[in-house]
Amino acid sequence: MESSQPWILINGQWKRDGEIISSKNRSFLYGDGLFETIRVVNAHTPFLNLHVERLRKSLPFLKLDFIEDFSEERLSKHIEQFLTKNRWYKGSRIRLTVYRMADGKYTPSKQQTGYILTGEPLETEPIFPFKGTGRIMGEYTELSKNNNSLSSIKSTSSIIYVLAGTYARNSNLDDVFLKNQNDEIVETVNSNVILVKKRQLISPGPDQFALDGTMRKTVLEIGREFGFEIITRGLSEEDILDADEIMLTNAIQGINWVKGYKDRRYYSNVGFEFSKRLNEMVAD
Repeated sequence: MESSQPWILINGQWKRDGEIISSKNRSFLYGDGLFETIRVVNAHTPFLNLHVERLRKSLPFLKLDFIEDFSEERLSKHIEQFLTKNRWYKGSRIRLTVYRMADGKYTPSKQQTGYILTGEPLETEPIFPFKGTGRIMGEYTELSKNNNSLSSIKSTSSIIYVLAGTYARNSNLDDVFLKNQNDEIVETVNSNVILVKKRQLISPGPDQFALDGTMRKTVLEIGREFGFEIITRGLSEEDILDADEIMLTNAIQGINWVKGYKDRRYYSNVGFEFSKRLNEMVAD
């Protein structure tokens, strides 16, 4: 009888999910690794080059090698095989987790790159649907994002996002804004933030210790195409309350939008047009 567990790829070997996690895995023990979440549409992986680019930037910071399996050509082939083996023909959410394969405690015995490719099927039409209801936002104040380079990579040490997400759920909020140690709003639990103010797009980036988001880059390029001025800086609560619109971007959902923060309510006209253009880019 065929297993109901999906296939996953670990260091070039196909295995069934649930067979491979070791109690000595350093990503599990110490958060010693990073990850990429990648949107796949059928056998097409839009914006894969941006994920590979971020891997090339992030891995040296963790003193890990960029291996051949992470090249755009090889990774695209692995993802195509992954979909075929799992019979996921309408696309999926792929997660590439990269970790250090080593013994030792805090100090690893060696610097060897390991990885696991996992995922789940998605059946979304259009590719990046623009959510019609919008999100009700709050602010998470118990912890701040650290003002260092780790804040701009997708580290497996994600406890601040877990705690902020728990706070949002317990507060009956859809999402919450996170701040850096300069008391600037820089992102949310799972998204970068882009404010629309007249013909300006204002968005915190890595220099403000926000995640170096692939979809953020794509949406800002759409903004340039539409003639918007791009401003990169941290945000104050006054900025949030004074915005015309607020877009939230991530690689899986594309563009979401903020409906309300405190007593303020927002439009979604620019976000809707940008989402249409995003789907046109993927369909090309």
